[in-house]
Amino acid sequence: PQRKIVIFTHHSPTLDPRAVEERHRGSTVQSGFATHLSDEECWTNPSVVMWAFGRTHFSCDFTDELGKRVVANQRGYSAAPSTGSDVEKVFEVGGEGKASMLDA
Repeated sequence: PQRKIVIFTHHSPTLDPRAVEERHRGSTVQSGFATHLSDEECWTNPSVVMWAFGRTHFSCDFTDELGKRVVANQRGYSAAPSTGSDVEKVFEVGGEGKASMLDA
């Protein structure tokens, strides 16, 4: 069947620099909030059209080389809110299997 799968996880599924705050890229603490799944079937499966995650307190929104949308829309900490957070952000999984942002 032609499924469109959206996965939600607490930890980031990727160490892609676009998904990791600059100060943590390559650091020893990175494994506390991100996992390298790029070789796993859950990441490479073409049915997975979007992967959204939390934990990093860093917002990102990009499409990887496989065409999968990778999204984190995080508020940050109460004392240090994330500058990339958008409380009105909405995503739609369309007929072509692409995940796109709707204008709120």
